[in-house]
Amino acid sequence: MLGTKLHLPSPRRRLVQRARLTDHFRVNGGEWPRLALVAAPAGFGKTTLLAQWLAAESSKCRVAWLALDSGDADLRVFLTHLVAAIQTAEPEVGVDALALLEAAGATPTDAVLVSLINDLDVLAGPTVVALDDYHVIDDAAVHEAVTFLLDSLPPQVTLAMSTRADPPLPLSRLRARGELVEVRAADLRFTSDEAEVFLNAVMGLQLEPALVAALEARTEGWAAGLQLAALSARSHAGAADGSGDVAGFVEAFSGTHRFVLDYLVEEVLGAQPDEVREFLLETSVLDRLTGGLCDAMTGRSDGHAMLETLERGNLFVAPLDDERRCTATTTCSPTHCAPVSLRGTPTESVSCTPRPADGSPTTGCWPMLSGTRSRAATTNTPPTSSSSPSPICADDARIAPFATGWSRCPTMSSVAGRCSPCSWGGAGSRRGTSTGWRRGSTPRSRLSKPHRH
Repeated sequence: MLGTKLHLPSPRRRLVQRARLTDHFRVNGGEWPRLALVAAPAGFGKTTLLAQWLAAESSKCRVAWLALDSGDADLRVFLTHLVAAIQTAEPEVGVDALALLEAAGATPTDAVLVSLINDLDVLAGPTVVALDDYHVIDDAAVHEAVTFLLDSLPPQVTLAMSTRADPPLPLSRLRARGELVEVRAADLRFTSDEAEVFLNAVMGLQLEPALVAALEARTEGWAAGLQLAALSARSHAGAADGSGDVAGFVEAFSGTHRFVLDYLVEEVLGAQPDEVREFLLETSVLDRLTGGLCDAMTGRSDGHAMLETLERGNLFVAPLDDERRCTATTTCSPTHCAPVSLRGTPTESVSCTPRPADGSPTTGCWPMLSGTRSRAATTNTPPTSSSSPSPICADDARIAPFATGWSRCPTMSSVAGRCSPCSWGGAGSRRGTSTGWRRGSTPRSRLSKPHRH
């Protein structure tokens, strides 16, 4: 086993102190939650925050850290590594559980977990078991084992977890019992003050307040976006020929910047199945989305289910209401960069024309997103038949049935580019979109104040 999997990460550089977040892990007079969940898309600083919190608490509690990878998506491997992680904090814990795992034959999982939980129960003082990158686990047996562990943990033990996607664990039950602390993307976004510390103190840019505010607004506080912007800004500031123009770079910085695109392709899109990438591409012209509107754009019938899948996977969409009728995308989302990143070429685009149910070709095409190289916005003669499809326009009454659905309202409109006036998202398309899902604006914070029973 790789030894570094069991070590709390040490920062390689100065970090921005985020007490407003780390303080929420200890609530109600210092009580510990049963589960501390840090869930957000790639690049939001989940691992960094979890490590910051546990490093600060290491003198007050035992910390067992396990950095997960795809090899841990096997029950026996996962349990073996879990016990090894706990033994770095308390060597006597899990000795019998490990012996059961190493014994010949198939030892029931419950027996291993019962032995481990009994050992944890006799420990004095708090213990935190941290599972980093839990989204790599796709084995139902591992999820069942973690559920059993969560249900049976002694009160002095907390399970902490970072993940890009909501895990298939009893989150609703824990939330209802007040035993769950959640830190979401909305909470992880850098504030203006945090962005100033990061850009100037950590990255050494010495930007004026107006430029800091501009980058914070354009990235919506997305940590990876700020990092990538800072690296590029630093190269502009240090141009050897004296041609550096940081202010011009900040104004031009967008979601189609090569650093941002490379990151999204490598960290987000590359891990998605073809059907998800195709869905993201075909709906990327939309700011706000409903299941019905997505079906009209794709010719499929799974629009609402796909939007719920994207939301559970933290794939840059957020609900606009509590009934999940409408969604919106978040900053620098892959869908805003779809013409460039989803198919690997900047020349491919997708029509804004709803796809006919019979799959026949459409007669019109509208431009994709401003700021990207899409096919020319040429249209043929508009169809005369009432049954023929035609391009969607913002004020067109034909989209009225979809007006209260999911939504992609870009938080970073100046970064990702707005849809053209004839695509969903123009000024006239805001009717009825106060509820549902959207792409872009910061979703509500989900920091909670649980009580551990």
